[in-house]
Amino acid sequence: LSSRCSPGYAGFCLDNQAGIFTLLRPEKIGVALSSGLMMVPEKTVSGIIGVSDGPFPSEPSPCERCTLRDSCKHRDSSLCGLWR
Repeated sequence: LSSRCSPGYAGFCLDNQAGIFTLLRPEKIGVALSSGLMMVPEKTVSGIIGVSDGPFPSEPSPCERCTLRDSCKHRDSSLCGLWR
């Protein structure tokens, strides 16, 4: 399995939320999509992962991809690299 990716994070455009909704039809379980592409109820999360018969190339952690990595207040704490 690849790393997970959710619309609105790590360069995965929030506009992709509409496509995920078209495929999964989450309204059947009471999840809706607002006109601003936010899910209702709050704290509902969507995402995708890749599946393959072979290994995926190594990917940088979210901390390594983060645009704030040079000024992050967690850089020298136990939270830095938590996603590895």
